[in-house]
Amino acid sequence: MYSHIEDIGASAAYWGASAASEITANAAAIVGSIGTYAVVTDLSAAAENDGVKVHVVRAGEYKGAGVPGTEVTDEQLAEVQRLINSRNDFFLRAVSSGRSLPIAQVRELADGRVHPAKDALNLRLIDRIASFDDAFTAARKVAQETLNSPKRTKQMAASPKDIKAACPGCSSDFVLECIESSLELAEAKDLHFAAIAEASEAKDTQIAELTAKVKDLESQLAKQPSASLGVDPMDEPAASTEQAGTPKEAYFAKVRELCETESISRAAAMQKVNKQFPELRRAMAAK
Repeated sequence: MYSHIEDIGASAAYWGASAASEITANAAAIVGSIGTYAVVTDLSAAAENDGVKVHVVRAGEYKGAGVPGTEVTDEQLAEVQRLINSRNDFFLRAVSSGRSLPIAQVRELADGRVHPAKDALNLRLIDRIASFDDAFTAARKVAQETLNSPKRTKQMAASPKDIKAACPGCSSDFVLECIESSLELAEAKDLHFAAIAEASEAKDTQIAELTAKVKDLESQLAKQPSASLGVDPMDEPAASTEQAGTPKEAYFAKVRELCETESISRAAAMQKVNKQFPELRRAMAAK
């Protein structure tokens, strides 16, 4: 990857550029501004002059710090400084890694200044001074030489992201196998869909075997005498033998009535009698 700075490559723009294999910049460019900052405004005095008192109701010592009209304390500023130092450390380590510079040297450069392209070259912040056209031509030449190199017997291996996109549903183990084997994307796809076809064929075979077993069981069941299957049906509940006029006879008479008139089971009829005619249930229980 190549980066070219046209006129200005500062702060976050330089952070991104520093990761490239080579950085070029035109002669008039300014480069650098390595560093991190934040602006915290204390408007408490202005609010006081206007007769305004701002209250921050908070759950947490630093929650709401810097709300306009409130005083910015030394403790709050120290907390902001802690965060700035943390963010800045990411910046410096990225430049150190991308430019292959000792971290101590990067810290010396991280004073927020920008440098003309000539000075940036001497500080190893860039690799060459060139126009955009010259930089583009050089990068294209390198790309063509790489593509046409006799040592390059196959295309670059597919990335994990490309493999996952081209092989839906593939496992992490499959992706790792492709990477370790340096497979091209087309090869990874062929391997993935071959595995799917193999699994589908195995599933079809399993279904066919299970279907054959079911048919065999059905055939065996059909050959057995029907009398040997199941159990004898239960007899219908006999009518109550209680003497007429007793609470039990009255209760079960109502049950039989509901069974006949509403075509429901004996159990359902008993539940309905218990709910709708509780006096019959109580009278039977009392007896």
